[in-house]
Amino acid sequence: MSELKKLRDLPGVMEIERMCGVAEAWDGYNRSWTRRRIDEVSTSLFSLPHGATSYDCFEWEDDDEDRPTREQWDSLMSNAMRPYSQTEAFWTQAMGWDITDGQGGELKCAHWFAAQIIICETGLVEGVVFTPDGSGQEPACEGPALSEEEVAERLEDEVRAYLTRRTA
Repeated sequence: MSELKKLRDLPGVMEIERMCGVAEAWDGYNRSWTRRRIDEVSTSLFSLPHGATSYDCFEWEDDDEDRPTREQWDSLMSNAMRPYSQTEAFWTQAMGWDITDGQGGELKCAHWFAAQIIICETGLVEGVVFTPDGSGQEPACEGPALSEEEVAERLEDEVRAYLTRRTA
């Protein structure tokens, strides 16, 4: 088996990891800045911002034979929401990634990059490429236009999901 790709070694990831441990990064104005920074790092690594990783963000052709069904998409993406202790084999064997802190615990920021890794490794979306040097490319698609309230709501949902995973 080839060597695993280490999320923690990629440009910008440890910055996001540190931000995940600082409450002030998620308060008020800082929340928008933090979210933009996550999208910048994500785009530089995966050509896709975190905010554009749901099934509905992509323009699927009706006659596209390679298009995943929503059920296939949801099944793969469910690995991004479950605790690492339940999905370690998925990440290491199926995806070829190490999303840990190097000591066996999942990176706090892993959930911000999980969907992008799955999309890149499975080839679910044409044009999404992994650039490990962080040189990035323009986003393969535009993220949804969200109001500040919608962004806040999504962020709060993701924080709740993250906290649920941490206590599971």
